[in-house]
Amino acid sequence: MEPASFALTIVSLYSTCRDCYIYFSDVRNAPRSAIALLREVGIQEAILKSWGAYWEISRHASIIFPSSKSNQSKEPDQTRNGKLTEYLARNPFKAQGLADALVLIAEALSNRERLEKEYGIRLETGSREQPGNLALGDVPNTAMTTILAPSGDEVLSRMKAQERALRSRLGVFKRCKWAFNGREKYHNLIGDLKKYNDSLYMLCPDGAFETMQLNLVVQYLTTHSSAAGLRKLEAPAWVAEKAGGFSPSQQGLPLLHDIAELKILKLHSSETLSKREEQSLLTIRQQELHIGKGSVRNLAVCTRKTEGRRRRPEAVYIERKSFRNAEGKPDSTMRESILKLGRLLQSPVCAKRLLCLRCIGLAELESDEIGIVFELPGNLGPSILRFPAMDLAAQKAVPLLLARKLPGLEWRFDLARKLARSIAFLHASGWLHKNIRSSALLLFPTKDADGIGTAAADLDYDNPILLGYEYSRPDEESGRVKSAPHILRPNDDEEEMENELHGATFIEPGDVPDVRTPHFKNHLPASDSDSTDEDIDRLRMRSNRVHQINPTLHHIPAKRANRDLRYTHACDVYSLGILLLEIGLWTRIETLEIPDEDPYSARRAILADHVSYLAFQCGSVYADAVRECISLDPGESEAELEAQADLCARIVAKLAECRV
Repeated sequence: MEPASFALTIVSLYSTCRDCYIYFSDVRNAPRSAIALLREVGIQEAILKSWGAYWEISRHASIIFPSSKSNQSKEPDQTRNGKLTEYLARNPFKAQGLADALVLIAEALSNRERLEKEYGIRLETGSREQPGNLALGDVPNTAMTTILAPSGDEVLSRMKAQERALRSRLGVFKRCKWAFNGREKYHNLIGDLKKYNDSLYMLCPDGAFETMQLNLVVQYLTTHSSAAGLRKLEAPAWVAEKAGGFSPSQQGLPLLHDIAELKILKLHSSETLSKREEQSLLTIRQQELHIGKGSVRNLAVCTRKTEGRRRRPEAVYIERKSFRNAEGKPDSTMRESILKLGRLLQSPVCAKRLLCLRCIGLAELESDEIGIVFELPGNLGPSILRFPAMDLAAQKAVPLLLARKLPGLEWRFDLARKLARSIAFLHASGWLHKNIRSSALLLFPTKDADGIGTAAADLDYDNPILLGYEYSRPDEESGRVKSAPHILRPNDDEEEMENELHGATFIEPGDVPDVRTPHFKNHLPASDSDSTDEDIDRLRMRSNRVHQINPTLHHIPAKRANRDLRYTHACDVYSLGILLLEIGLWTRIETLEIPDEDPYSARRAILADHVSYLAFQCGSVYADAVRECISLDPGESEAELEAQADLCARIVAKLAECRV
C-alpha cells in the first residue's frame, strides 16, 4: 500500500463532496421553499469542512465542473497532504473507511434516483436545453460497492473509479435546478449526512475531536454574519446535545451555538445603547462596592440588593476601565464601548468557554470609570467561618508566573491549549482581547486551604483565569463574510434568503463560473457596502484609546513602532506567543535578557535566543507553535487579514500534538 496515493485519492473524494455541497448551496439552483433544508445541509457541510481542516486539506484544486483537459488532469498537491499521508502510513486499514464515508456523502448528494425516492429532491433541466447536451437521464449511476478488495492496489483502483464516477455526475448538474418532490423526506438526507460525518470523525485519531470542533466554530462564524440566522443554531445544538456521544460529529454544535451568541452581541455592537439598556447593564451602585486599596485594589466587597433584599457581603473581583479621552475629559463614545464590552462579559458563555470569571454586573464610578464586577471562583466570595468576605487579602489572586509551584510540563501544555482555544473563540465571535499577558493570567486561592491569605495558601491550578479586558473591543474586520457570489449562506437572514431565492433563474450551460479561478473579496455588511479600501485603512490606523496604551514586549513590533496602528488578530496572536513562551520557560518576559534597541531587534533576539532554547525545554512542536506566533506581522492587505482570521485555530492544532 502506498499511503500517499491513498491520501491523494481521499483528498479528491473530499473535493467531490465539497463540489456536491456547493451545487446545493448555489442560490440559482435552489427552490424558493428550500430555506430550512439549505440551513441544515450547510451545517453538515461545515462539519465536513472542519474535518478537512484538521487534515490540513485546503480548498480543493479541482473546479466544480471541469471545463478543460488541463483542469481535469490537475491533481492535488501531494505536499499538502503530509498529515493525512503519515496517518495512513501508521493506520493503513483506515484508508478504505475514510474513502467509503466520503463516497457515501457524494453518493447521497449526487445519485438522482436516491435524491428523488429517498430524499424527495428532483433534478430539473432548463427550458432551453441545447441540442447535443447530456440529458438528465444520462447521469452515470454506477453502483457503489463497499465490498473489501483483496489487495491494496485493487482497493485504490476501486476508490479512483468511484471518484471518477461521482465526478462525472456533476457535469450535468450545471444544467439543472432542483426542486422538492416530497418535502417531508429531506430529513432523511440530513440524517444520512450526519451518519456519514460520524464515520469520518470516528476514524480520526484520539484528541482530534477538540480540534475539529474548534475548526467548526471558526470556519462557520467567519462565513455567517446574520444575527437572525445565527439564532437558529439553537435547535440543531439542542438536538446534538440530546444525542450526546451517539453522534460524535454533531458534538461541536452546542459549542458553535454558544460562541454564536457572542457574535450576535458583536453584530449589535454598532447600535447605540438606549437609556434603558444602559440601566440594565449598570446594575451595581458605587455605594454597594467597598473597593480595596494597594495590593487588593482589584477586589471589593459587594453589598448590593437583589429582589429588594440586601445580600450578605461578598468579595468580588473588579476591573476598572476609564472613559476619559486624551484631554482627560469624559468621552461618551468610550463610555458606551465599555458598556458594550460589559454586555459581552455578562454573557454566561464567557465564563463557560473563555477562561473568564462570571460577570455579575457593571458599576459607574465617580472617577469616570466603569467597574466590571466579577464573581470570585468556587466558594471564595461569600463569608464562611474564619474567612470573612471583608478579608480581601485572603481572596487575592496570584499572577500565574509568580506562583511558587512549578507545574509539570503536561499541565503547561494543557494550559497553552486552553489559552489558544479561548482566544480562538473570542476571535471567531468578532472580538479582540488586546491585553494578553502573564499578569492577566491569574490563579485564585482555594478557600478550604490551610494558611489561606498567606504565602502557604494552596492555589487552584485546575482553573486558571484569563482577564485583562481593559482594552478589548469588537474587530472591524470580522464583519466581512467570506462567500462567493450566488452561494447561499444557509444561516443568512430568512427574509434575505427569500429575496435571493425569489430572483433565482435557470442556469444556462455556459453560465456556471469557474469558482477556483477568481478571488472573491470579502463582502462588508449592507450598511458598510460603500466603504472603500482607503476607508478601511483609515479605520485600521485610528485608535481612540492610544493615550491609555503603553506598548511593551508583549506587543507586536509593528504596534510598538506605531502606537496608532489599529489592532488585528495578528496582534493578539503575537501576544499569545509571548505568553506561551513565558509558560514554557516559566519566566516572565521582563526578566529575560532581551536587547530592546528597537521593537524588531527585540523580536529577533527572542526568536534566536529564547524560542530556540524553548525547544530543549518543551520540545520542537511547542517551540514551532510559539515561533509561528512571534514571527507574525499584521496583515497589510485584505487577503492577508483573511488568512490570519483563523490563526489561533491553527496554533491549537499544533499544540494538540504536544506530548510529554
